Amino acid sequence: MIWIGWNPTPLLDRMEPSVQVVLERLDEAILEDQARVEDEANEPQVVDGGQE
Repeated sequence: MIWIGWNPTPLLDRMEPSVQVVLERLDEAILEDQARVEDEANEPQVVDGGQE
């Protein structure tokens, strides 16, 4: 267990760079996923008419 104490600033200051890296990775992943979804939405749809 971590004891933060009355003044969490030193702990939060040490964590901030790592948290920023994680947030940047999440932003990149979200943008890539949105681009993939948009690309898939713009692809022509193949419709099978049920004829064999």
